[in-house]
Amino acid sequence: MVVSMVVYQSDKDLFRQTLLSLKASLQHAFSTHCLQSARVVVVDNAPGTNESAHNNGYAEILNTVFTDAKPHPAITHTLILSGRNIGYGAANNLAQNDPASRAIQPEYVLVLNPDVTLAEDAIRSAVVHLDRHTATAMVTPVATFPDGSPQYLVKAHPSVGTLACRGFAPAWLRTRCVRRLAAYDRMDSAFDAPLFDAEIVSGCCMFMRADAWHQAGGFDEKFFLYFEDFDLSKRIAAVSRIDRVPTCRITHAGGNAAAKGNRHVWLFVRSAARFFNKHGWRW
Repeated sequence: MVVSMVVYQSDKDLFRQTLLSLKASLQHAFSTHCLQSARVVVVDNAPGTNESAHNNGYAEILNTVFTDAKPHPAITHTLILSGRNIGYGAANNLAQNDPASRAIQPEYVLVLNPDVTLAEDAIRSAVVHLDRHTATAMVTPVATFPDGSPQYLVKAHPSVGTLACRGFAPAWLRTRCVRRLAAYDRMDSAFDAPLFDAEIVSGCCMFMRADAWHQAGGFDEKFFLYFEDFDLSKRIAAVSRIDRVPTCRITHAGGNAAAKGNRHVWLFVRSAARFFNKHGWRW
């Protein structure tokens, strides 16, 4: 398995927590003979050199978790400096296509955000499901926010109105969009129920067969940030299956674009337009 993560001024405490949970989940998968080895590749998208990377602190955290704190011989890790912010999708592609990553000929790929905490058996559950269901190319987990409330990672094809209401509308207006938002969040089933027909899933934690990832060409790098996960999901779901697996669980601390400032709002709107141009506009 090759695990790719992208950091860009990311919260270091959350990053450390993600790595610790990843290590524990990998070790559990090794102990149950689901995996033989894993390579963890972190791409730092901040501009700079080796010295600035050291100052960022991610290299030290990565080495502390995977080298200093009881290293596991089956886990290798590395930090790649992109030198500039090349975008989320491009950075994950860089990690997964790194020659050392391709050299191990992984059977599985995991794209993981640096603000996700994996349950100990999350990786084992995903791998077992993929092994048992040959028609499935991707597994999406069951997710909760840090406060324990449900997080709906499976989505329906969005409309412009739904995205506008969900991301930018005031609370009083969102109350008038309850049915529309429920349909978008696929609330036709419980957030932690099995699902075998997902069309779109969040990119915060994507377990995939490596051959499906490479056949799809990874992320479309024309999406700088936002909607690259929706696009990849649509392309994979068109030829295979995406399943939500209840025993595969994570906690995700992610936030929405509107809360991150005007630049993120612009990136969100630009990527949404690209997604609709590629997969069809719905109003």
